[in-house]
Amino acid sequence: MLFSYLKNKHPILLYDGYCYLCSNTIRLLLHLDRKKKLRFMSLQKAKKTPTINKIISIYNIEESIIFISNEKIYRKSNAIIEVIKTLGGVYKLMGVIYILPKSFRDFIYDLIAKNRYRIFGKKSECHIPKAEFTDLFL
Repeated sequence: MLFSYLKNKHPILLYDGYCYLCSNTIRLLLHLDRKKKLRFMSLQKAKKTPTINKIISIYNIEESIIFISNEKIYRKSNAIIEVIKTLGGVYKLMGVIYILPKSFRDFIYDLIAKNRYRIFGKKSECHIPKAEFTDLFL
């Protein structure tokens, strides 16, 4: 199975490595994820990784954030909610956002994603993690 590569591994958050909003969010998650549950990979690198690129191609994924956990793919607002829930503790309460209609949540996500470079800026290269976090990046 395609997901066998990911089985029994940490959840992976794929993000736009050129986006300041995304990179700053990753920096925040690195500090909030005290148990180091999450792994990170820029979409730019993911597209060069055969297994993950195949997943992106098969599912026709074009979002700026994708979360892969327990052989499931979460996209758009669901990805954000699942990442926060994975942190555990008080963050699990963010799951309550699921009561909002997906169409509304994804509308907000799309609005931000579509304008992220214009509002937050675009970097010329991907985020390079501090040495203490390099083992969390694939």
